Amino acid sequence: MKDYPSLESIPSHLQYIFDNSDPKARKVIVVTTYKTHKLQTATKMTRKIPGVPFKKMRYDEKGQIIWKKPLRTENYYITNQSNIYSLMIADKAQKIKNISTSLWSVLYLQSFPKTLLYTATPMHNSIKVKRCFH
Repeated sequence: MKDYPSLESIPSHLQYIFDNSDPKARKVIVVTTYKTHKLQTATKMTRKIPGVPFKKMRYDEKGQIIWKKPLRTENYYITNQSNIYSLMIADKAQKIKNISTSLWSVLYLQSFPKTLLYTATPMHNSIKVKRCFH
């Protein structure tokens, strides 16, 4: 979608895909990679979280405040694609199993009503191990 920065630049015969009121849009299947999906549907944001001082202020030898929890920055994602997809089918689902990853954050924000997760990695790994011992 980077080639199509606005709806007007999308060919007219494909514009219905992005119109939620068009019944044909509900029949569209989007096949993409995790990386492309994240890049095209989410925006990375940064926020500053203020530090927390000790109840009784503490200072170092230079007179600087010693913080109980120092000021930090945190990355998060926003998306305008929430609740527009009806089903997610994910292959290599082990890539999204960790809730601290950015990919998981984006998919969680999009609130898929139905999700099918597939992976063959454990089976593949056990086959490789068995072959090594024969």
